[in-house]
Amino acid sequence: MTNSIMTPELRAFYNTVDDVRIAHPQFKRAVDQIEKLHMEFIDRGRSGGLIICGDSGTGKTSLVKAYLDRMATNHPELGQRRHCYVTLKGKATFHTIATAVLESLGDPRPDYGNLAAKDRRIRMLIRRQNVEIIFIDEMQHAVDGARDKVIQECCDWLKSLIDTTCVCFVFIGMPEVEKLLQHDMQFRRRCWAPVRMSVMRYDTKDQRVVFRTILAGLDQGTGLKNSVRLADEDTALQMFVASAGRIALVHKLVSAAGANAIREGRPGIGIEDLALAYEERMGDVTLPFNPFRVPASTLEVSRAARKSTGITERMAANDPEEPSLNARLTK
Repeated sequence: MTNSIMTPELRAFYNTVDDVRIAHPQFKRAVDQIEKLHMEFIDRGRSGGLIICGDSGTGKTSLVKAYLDRMATNHPELGQRRHCYVTLKGKATFHTIATAVLESLGDPRPDYGNLAAKDRRIRMLIRRQNVEIIFIDEMQHAVDGARDKVIQECCDWLKSLIDTTCVCFVFIGMPEVEKLLQHDMQFRRRCWAPVRMSVMRYDTKDQRVVFRTILAGLDQGTGLKNSVRLADEDTALQMFVASAGRIALVHKLVSAAGANAIREGRPGIGIEDLALAYEERMGDVTLPFNPFRVPASTLEVSRAARKSTGITERMAANDPEEPSLNARLTK
């Protein structure tokens, strides 16, 4: 019977795997841009905005901790820099964004007062706490399904917020966040060029090297004696198909597989742990099979036949244009 108690070993594993971040090119570029924006403020006192957008699971949210860790490591002479992290929940307007910022700044009554009163308290708390950079996550909620008038009001408020607080803002969200830049040229002038994060691809040798490098880092970072190497060619292809190239899902798979192994008293992750983790945590109705329970050579047919995106590679098993693959999977 599986032991469900959180043992010290299991807790240590979760803490370790959650902290593993491999700086692949687009992740590194995003962190670099945050650093440049912030250093522009530190060196020259200039405020500004930066939009980081991308599909779900591409690692956007983990950028914040990665950046703060980098600042502590690379710039210890600057000391502890104050930041504020805000997460929007559900449909958002500039009123609810102001409330969320106040809550993150520790205001005892964040929903109290009209917008002008909230703005004054935001400025006061930023000055009092010496906040230099504010991250607003899930920013797509401010534009999702919103009318042009609502988006314009949001842009106007954000412009005022950047100008009056004189600090840096990083807006993080799904691709539709770019509507803010497209809608208002004055807001666009206050922001740096957007950073777009996409799902990983597996078409070229260079793309496969990047993905396998991430897996190699996870292999080493788990601290387990895995019986299967995640970065091996066959396992990497299985991991790619299972995750659709989304880094957050790769972490989710490895975390669940490692926990399975530890609970069962094994020293590390095996292929059965990955298969079970996929079935329990990521079972996908778009795939008629478990990628870890079919030969990698079967998946190779799908990869070789597709040259567009990682998503279409993953969907190839359902594509009627590839009957040979479907036939092999149903045997």
